[in-house]
Amino acid sequence: MIITSIVNKKNNKCDVYVDYEFSFSTDYEQIIKLGIKENECIDEEHLNEIILKCQSKSAFDRVLKYLEYGDRSESEIYNKLKELKYDKRTIEKVILKLKDFDYINDLRYAKEILSEEQKLKHSSIRKIAWKLANKGIKRNIISQVMAEADNIDLEAAIALAKKRMKSSNADANDKKFIQKTYRYLVGKGFDYDTSIKAVDACLKYNKDDF
Repeated sequence: MIITSIVNKKNNKCDVYVDYEFSFSTDYEQIIKLGIKENECIDEEHLNEIILKCQSKSAFDRVLKYLEYGDRSESEIYNKLKELKYDKRTIEKVILKLKDFDYINDLRYAKEILSEEQKLKHSSIRKIAWKLANKGIKRNIISQVMAEADNIDLEAAIALAKKRMKSSNADANDKKFIQKTYRYLVGKGFDYDTSIKAVDACLKYNKDDF
């Protein structure tokens, strides 16, 4: 096989043709770095190696831009690159490199989500676990993070109950209001026992204490 032409495109991109047929695209920097030259003979193994390096560079650059908007899980990055039509081999190579640079760390990411959901949104453990699973975080990591959470479920439930009671004009000791608050907490993903404990804790205080 022969590299028959290298065609310059917009935005510093180049199309590489082998035996007069389009083979792959890459940036000019990779053309120089990998020593890709016109009229050069190349075997299939070497060509595939070059394509993998070029695709990996392209995918890595795309991920870095993706990460500018915030941390992502390994699964989210895998799915994003798959959506962008990169092959499995390229994706796995890029993810390995991202881990080496500590650009992705599912345990750290899970802890960040836990902290944000608990402090800013007062989310239940159940809801947080669901969110982590939805982001593709592995079950063992979710279990580890949840085990380190201690009593945040009760604390979050109490915070929500206090907020609801403070903003309401109803009598905090009114049975109907207590039942509504209880159902509200259950609807937010807190279990029955936690919801009862949270409501009971709030009933010990006046609204002015919240």
